[in-house]
Amino acid sequence: MASLYETAARLHDPRVKGRSKHLLADIVILAVLAVTSGAEGYEAIEEFGKYHYQTLRKRLRLPNGIPSHDTRNRVFQAIKFRQFERLFLEWTEGLKPEGSAEHVIAIDGKTVRGSRDGYYDNHAIHLVHAWSVENGICLGQRKTRDKSNEITAIPELLDMLCIEGAIITIDAIGTQTAMAERIVGGGADYIRHIRSHWGVENSLHWVLDMSFGEDRQRKRAGMAAENFALVRKCSLNILKRETGKGSLVTKRLKAVWSIDYLFSLLEN
Repeated sequence: MASLYETAARLHDPRVKGRSKHLLADIVILAVLAVTSGAEGYEAIEEFGKYHYQTLRKRLRLPNGIPSHDTRNRVFQAIKFRQFERLFLEWTEGLKPEGSAEHVIAIDGKTVRGSRDGYYDNHAIHLVHAWSVENGICLGQRKTRDKSNEITAIPELLDMLCIEGAIITIDAIGTQTAMAERIVGGGADYIRHIRSHWGVENSLHWVLDMSFGEDRQRKRAGMAAENFALVRKCSLNILKRETGKGSLVTKRLKAVWSIDYLFSLLEN
């Protein structure tokens, strides 16, 4: 919990200084907690906060109560996505067991279909993900305009990661000499390792759609879609770290039933 809050507190606050009732870190952490408990939209996050206010005020600062859904909407539109992305990666590094190194990192892209805005002719955002096969967590993401631009996004994502000693797997779009040279130059190996590679589809993309309802999300304005995608991955990584019995769906139900269980997920 402390680690995640400290990470959120390092985010640049895009709001006018001195005119904000709520702390940026509180807004972000409330979203992560609520999404971990099954919330998908801003209204549900607000209701989660109000329902658990007496417990939350002991863990967070909340100087002026629970932020409204409109406040949360404006904030997630304005958060600097690139910085949030980098801080997410740093926080994720701290989730891995001490001394552990990545063995297989699967790189693959996913379109957030609900982010398409036909009225303004805006494409749906496409995110390239790095998935730790052994640790079962998302290591990072990089936004690109569409799948065809994964070729430029993948090297940027690789540059953000510590890949030395790892095996990198990418689907056919990344089968290029320049890509292989970049990976090998970073001290990693590059192969089409099908059994491991499809972990990114089965354990990340499928879960984001089926459990978190990502393709139903219609957040489109500003940077809301990209930023909220990171919130979902924070929640997913937190849930994946819990090694007890039960599916991801069961763990999220337990988080709804017990706020103490929810906080225990963050303190593992």
